[in-house]
Amino acid sequence: MPKIFILILLFLMDFSISAQENLNVTDDTANEENRLYEYVSLDDNKVYDVEIIVFAYKKALPNYKTYKNKPIFDDSTALNLQLKPDDYPETDYIMFDDSNTSQDMDEESNKSEFTIAIADEETNKQALVWFEHKPEDYKLIKTWERLIKQPNIVPLIHKAWRQVETPFEDPTYVKLNNIVVDENSPDDDSFEPKEFNQPRSIKNSAIINSVSLDNNNDLIDSNIDTDNAKALQKQLYSDFTLTGMVALSKGRYMHFGHKLNLLMTYQNEENELKNMVFSLIERKQLKTDELNYFDSPWFGSIVKITEFTGEEIDETENNATDQ
Repeated sequence: MPKIFILILLFLMDFSISAQENLNVTDDTANEENRLYEYVSLDDNKVYDVEIIVFAYKKALPNYKTYKNKPIFDDSTALNLQLKPDDYPETDYIMFDDSNTSQDMDEESNKSEFTIAIADEETNKQALVWFEHKPEDYKLIKTWERLIKQPNIVPLIHKAWRQVETPFEDPTYVKLNNIVVDENSPDDDSFEPKEFNQPRSIKNSAIINSVSLDNNNDLIDSNIDTDNAKALQKQLYSDFTLTGMVALSKGRYMHFGHKLNLLMTYQNEENELKNMVFSLIERKQLKTDELNYFDSPWFGSIVKITEFTGEEIDETENNATDQ
């Protein structure tokens, strides 16, 4: 009996440890699936650093009685990029797989195989993509600072990230907005917007609850899934709110496209606050290592694309373009 009891106890302990290990593996797998960043071969892919500044013009709004709001773009399918984890290097190598090497290879054969392994590592350099750069690594900081000083311009957001090129016919969009929802804010109309105080983007907590947009039926893009657009319509956003997405794509040439909305507020004859919605949908060819300008009557962007080759970059040369 004691022996049987001991065997049962050991079995239960082993089962408990195995279950815990499986649980940990499941948790790790779930976390891994939520990560957007991945390594791609620099031999087989073009990798780019994308940096964008979006700004708005300070100007009188059009007559709300005659102006028709632009559609609100649904950005629910766009990538919401995160900062690169510290334990992930920007570049890595595919290690040579010698698992099928015969154990009885002679010494010369082993030396030859080792030489091939080194060569393979050098020609299979990998780059981490789909992550956001830290603000201190931005290249257009001086441009942002100059825009802040312009009396008729409001800088809205400054972002930079690394990505692989995507096809012109089906580009991958990256989410871009300056909305920061305050989880501790009350659910009534007494909630007031916070001041814009972010150095790299306007921190917009300006969601005023329980107020709808005018002409809701006119704010839906019929060519996209409208669930997210409808959700946006249920809120009133403060002046200079930016929502939407952008995409870098490559066909015969490199292109950059916008699907962005700028939301401003106005007061109607009944003293109700409403949103006026503008859009920037420009998509055009652009060149790398240059400042590219996109514009509309109400807001625009400055975009710089730099190819990432995995080599060290001369920061002095890069900063020379931000003059």
